Amino acid sequence: MVKNVKISPLQLGIFMIAFLLGDAVIVSPAKGAHQDSWLAILFAWIASYFLIGAYVYISTLYPNKTLIEMLREAFGKIVGTIIGIIYIWYFIHLAALIYRSFGEYMVAVNYTETPRIFISFVLMLVSVYALKSGLEVMGRTGEISFAVVPLTVIFISSMLIKFIDVKRLQPVLEYGIGPVLKTSFAVLTFPFGEAIAFMMIFPFLNDQRKILRTSFISVTIAGFLLFSITLRNMLILGPDMVSRSLFPSHIVATLLPGAVLDPFLSLAFLALGGFQSLICAYAAILGITQICHLDDYKPLVFPVMIIIVSLSNWLYKDLSSMLRVAKEIYPFYAIPFQFIIPFILLLVSIIKKRKSKESSLSE
Repeated sequence: MVKNVKISPLQLGIFMIAFLLGDAVIVSPAKGAHQDSWLAILFAWIASYFLIGAYVYISTLYPNKTLIEMLREAFGKIVGTIIGIIYIWYFIHLAALIYRSFGEYMVAVNYTETPRIFISFVLMLVSVYALKSGLEVMGRTGEISFAVVPLTVIFISSMLIKFIDVKRLQPVLEYGIGPVLKTSFAVLTFPFGEAIAFMMIFPFLNDQRKILRTSFISVTIAGFLLFSITLRNMLILGPDMVSRSLFPSHIVATLLPGAVLDPFLSLAFLALGGFQSLICAYAAILGITQICHLDDYKPLVFPVMIIIVSLSNWLYKDLSSMLRVAKEIYPFYAIPFQFIIPFILLLVSIIKKRKSKESSLSE
């Protein structure tokens, strides 16, 4: 049974850090703020504590329940199920976006002669094996493999100190605060707001008292790494080069003379993207399992992963259209899933809890 699955705070923390970094490290979501991209990341990072804190608080109001179960309890079986199905679509769509991002990256950087769909299919087979192995196995794998990510960031950044030029951050707020706030909101939706998927994972933490602490530590580490990478890229490449680059972090890594870091960088990125896509896929599959009242989610793994990979190949015509949608459309598309529905769920839950408390006192 799925309910018997348990993960440790460390494993949850690794999942969250990898999830929040994920494809955000590749595509640099704050490029729209130009040389103030570090400010946009900083503002979004601060706001993310309130947003993810709200997700955690809602979860504490429904102990050991997933988002699907919360929705059905708060809004009733019919309305809750409809909203749950909408969230399942969002998780599938999000997983497809992640697959497309990493497929485009691998084709552009490492395997220029390989069809993107082939790379996605190979990644899918690995994902199917991981999902069928279960959340606990994925957690233990994360404990072993995740160390490569911060070590790679630290190594590359330390080796490129001589290329840093603080003048590349000037003038500060050249275009005003507007572009910074607009970009901050986009960064809040991608990647921080996507942590809504963890409302499907929180019930499996073996110590429910540590959800908030683990989440905030994860946001702190992930936010710091994302901020550091964004600031490093801007200090080394400058705003013009960053805005023109499809994958700024990869460009930075190629500046090291005599060093071939592509394999290590790709390994780090794949580790991030792998966990990110696994969390989204697991959330979707678990949601379908609970809505359909199934005893086991594993028979759904392969069909759902086929849908995700097919959708990832169909979504966009090319890389430029993917980046345009991510910048101009996705932040508004994400608002209902990340802000509106959770806010309504929070209000309804608080009201119901207060009424329940008042009725118990009156008795």
